[in-house]
Amino acid sequence: MAEAFRTFAVDPPYAMRTMRKQLEDRRQALINQMGEGYARDFADYQRRVGVIEGLHQAIELCIEMEKQER
Repeated sequence: MAEAFRTFAVDPPYAMRTMRKQLEDRRQALINQMGEGYARDFADYQRRVGVIEGLHQAIELCIEMEKQER
């Protein structure tokens, strides 16, 4: 018989902090690359800025979720 409802284990409290740290590290690495002139052209620059902004938004979501867990 098929299950109509399945439960999943809740992520441990440190999972969100770990994810946030990885996102923050990646964002900082990209910011450092931008400061060193890694962009090949304006299109590459725009893409990198977009990735940095996306990481920033993901970090903000992690922070919000951490607040809700408390």
